[in-house]
Amino acid sequence: MAQIDEADFAGELARALSRRYYAELRVRLGAIAEPLPPGELAPPEGRFLVASIDGAPVGCVGLRRLGPGVVEVKHLFVEASLRGQGVGRSLLAAAEHHARRLGADRVVLDTAATLEEATALYRAAGYEEVAPYNDNPHAQLWFEKRLAGGLFAEVREDARFVAARARTVRVDEEALARLAEALPAVGARPAVDDAYFYRGEPEETAAYVLTFTSVNFGSGWHPHLEKAPGRSGSITMMTRLTERFRARGPLSPTELAGATAEMMAGLFGQRLEPPVDELMTHFAEALSALGHLVLERYDGRLVALIEAADHRAERLASLLLEMPMYRDVATYEGREVLLLKRAQIAAAELAAALGDHPLGRFVDLEGSTIFADNLVPHVLRIQGVLVYDHELAARIEAGQLLETGSPEEVEIRACAIWAVEQMVEQLRQRDIVTSAAGLDYLLWHQGQAPRYKAVPRHRCRTVFY
Repeated sequence: MAQIDEADFAGELARALSRRYYAELRVRLGAIAEPLPPGELAPPEGRFLVASIDGAPVGCVGLRRLGPGVVEVKHLFVEASLRGQGVGRSLLAAAEHHARRLGADRVVLDTAATLEEATALYRAAGYEEVAPYNDNPHAQLWFEKRLAGGLFAEVREDARFVAARARTVRVDEEALARLAEALPAVGARPAVDDAYFYRGEPEETAAYVLTFTSVNFGSGWHPHLEKAPGRSGSITMMTRLTERFRARGPLSPTELAGATAEMMAGLFGQRLEPPVDELMTHFAEALSALGHLVLERYDGRLVALIEAADHRAERLASLLLEMPMYRDVATYEGREVLLLKRAQIAAAELAAALGDHPLGRFVDLEGSTIFADNLVPHVLRIQGVLVYDHELAARIEAGQLLETGSPEEVEIRACAIWAVEQMVEQLRQRDIVTSAAGLDYLLWHQGQAPRYKAVPRHRCRTVFY
């Protein structure tokens, strides 16, 4: 059975496989286009995968993001002597897996009609013939496939993977069952607090949610913020943005695109002094990315980004992944791990703020995981559900910052996701209708109580939460 691994498309192995791929195409098709440039099938917008048997490379496939929710398969190649033995199917399945992780719900590809074995493989794998989506002169057939599963399933599976291997964090099953039993009103619908969360006309409310979600991070800097009386760092940021919306309306996409650290400091009532100046710079970068995306892709209308999701939370998350600061992805034991806190929470916040309005209606919201930050894991720890090893607990309680993407930081967040997934399942077995997003809402609000604030939670200077 072939082993499939990621490889550097600019590396020697990829170049060697590409030479074999193009050599065969020259024989079978004649002259072909120039090979793709080295960065074309590379992260963050692409991947290059190599199949090996007993350590010897026998095939490859590449993929690249074409646009929101769409990834193209390129360079599918298997050594002629191994065709028909499942290597091509394995490569294609791996490409689809990675496409989901790039935020795709649709995969496309093109091929020459004379490559009959490739065409048969695509049809057998569920690809359907479509109209041409490019002007490739060597293609006569174009295919697409709608992907099942999707981002939320990938996040859930990655959390399970980490929780099974975690060394510094574990889930206490007995404490988890007790908490699931004790949670109040698990069927309650998440809501927002108008004391600090802006709600006006639907389009303005939606603009507020997208704007705030884009800067809904910075817990590692929060202890240094100038906070509103009695408010946390996050709620202070919400409050200040709400004040702006009430006084002057939403920030336009042009204003967002031109965001600066000085502008952010004024908007959020902060001084540009270390380390808060770093956070304000990140805020400016995040809002600038949002503004440019809306201006370039959505005709300058923030709500058009939401409308493009077609009432699907998973689709909205995929669209948000066009912006680098939403790509909440870590590496754990050599595996890419999706956490995607802010990409997932956007739809939940829209639903909570807008209720039954079409801009807040998402048919698949219950499929999301919790929005793993540092507060919900902290609540689970205080409740005894998450147990940290002594050294990690001591570092957190001493106020030491954890490194973004470090094994312990990934374990905290992933184990929290997996613990809540188990709680959801236990509650459903008792015919209690709930979701991970609903439990996140309850646990996050529990975390505002003095009991939880009295104990330090983990801090990490990251743009992801």
